[in-house]
Amino acid sequence: MISSDKLFRLANNLERFMTFAGIEDSAERAGIERYIVKDFAENKQNSYVVASKNGVQVYRNKTLTMTFRLPVAVTSGVFYFDGNRIASLNSALFFRDGTIRIEGKEATGGSSSPTSSNNNNNNNNNNNNNNNNG
Repeated sequence: MISSDKLFRLANNLERFMTFAGIEDSAERAGIERYIVKDFAENKQNSYVVASKNGVQVYRNKTLTMTFRLPVAVTSGVFYFDGNRIASLNSALFFRDGTIRIEGKEATGGSSSPTSSNNNNNNNNNNNNNNNNG
């Protein structure tokens, strides 16, 4: 089992992933998120999630363990999440044979605490003020 701190980060990173993948916030999405957080908390090692036009797929040790069909398909692309990293995948390779090749946008899960967000906003405001003052 993972600590409550890590569980909080996992849930926040998963929320970012679902938004990044273009999956609408809904009761169905919340249910998918609950399942994934529980699965990752129990089986974190070698687990990852892929979101595509086929839905949200949960993998463990490169084996598909669960598929959630979505009422509205992900707009475009294939997206990857391993609990921390969020990335775009090469769609052609993934649909051909399941190859995970990260391409394009990639982000690592950061702290989503209010303090961290406020510090970033303050830094941005300070940068804007410095730019405006010469």
